[in-house]
Amino acid sequence: MGSIRINKEELVELTGKHQKGAQVKWFKEHLLVDISCDTKGPIINQDVYSALLQKRYGLLATMPTEVKRPQVQLRKS
Repeated sequence: MGSIRINKEELVELTGKHQKGAQVKWFKEHLLVDISCDTKGPIINQDVYSALLQKRYGLLATMPTEVKRPQVQLRKS
């Protein structure tokens, strides 16, 4: 199912880092993604990690289309 988070030991094995902030930085540098973090560490499961690896190394059969973020118009003071 893949709904269970990657545990601390697996994160250390994947990233080579022990600190949460360093692990988040590793994901940004190596997989080009910002990972959310809570008190337990980076929030990621095995399925997401596998999909990120496939995307990073061009192994996806079809690349998902990028979702354009809506532009917010700020009020002028």
